[in-house]
Amino acid sequence: MRKGKRKVNGGIIACHQEPQHDPGWKRSIECGIWDRPVDALPDISNWPTWGTLREQILMRAAHIKVTHTSSLDNAFAAEVLKMSPPDLKFIQFSGCHRLSQFISSPATCCPVLLRVELSSCASLQFVLIQSLTVRFIDLSCCLNLVKVLLQCKNLETLKLDSCFSLHTLGIRSDTLSELDLSACGKICSMDLRCRNLCVDNVLMNGSSHPSQRDTKQKSMVAGMKLKDLMQLKL
Repeated sequence: MRKGKRKVNGGIIACHQEPQHDPGWKRSIECGIWDRPVDALPDISNWPTWGTLREQILMRAAHIKVTHTSSLDNAFAAEVLKMSPPDLKFIQFSGCHRLSQFISSPATCCPVLLRVELSSCASLQFVLIQSLTVRFIDLSCCLNLVKVLLQCKNLETLKLDSCFSLHTLGIRSDTLSELDLSACGKICSMDLRCRNLCVDNVLMNGSSHPSQRDTKQKSMVAGMKLKDLMQLKL
């Protein structure tokens, strides 16, 4: 074990030995997956060099899965996104009740990210994601989610079902083809700039209702107001 040093009255004395490393840290670096609570990560407060080790674990991750735990909060989400791990493809923070916001910006953040799952985060209120690569976002069952802003050029699927408090939704995507707004009855501001999204692929009240129009003439959601969308879904 390495020994640390600290200053006392101008002098330097040896302090306690470095605590033993968790074997899981090395495995996480090797496999590129972190799937344990945040407090299982090395912490600089326990040893001066552990901040570097913590960064190494997160920067090597292709999949970060921290779910159904109180150890994850806004600070950890911001830490991961600020690092912008170059190989990170999957963020899964479902069921983390201390997470109140998720902000991924600019669009170059996490350059190969494909999936973001934040479902059932009871305190989540605000989500902003700008990405050139994300294809799937799950925000379902976030009961206090109020505002969602997405600028995701390649987003294909967005799940917002049972977000009972959602009132502001803005989406810009060239490829969005599936949107679930079931039980989102409080939306009062909606800006959908999604040229590939058909009305028939928007789920409301638990199910889609295919229109009687010829499939070649399906209405597109791009630019629609919520009241117009609801009328077409009746």
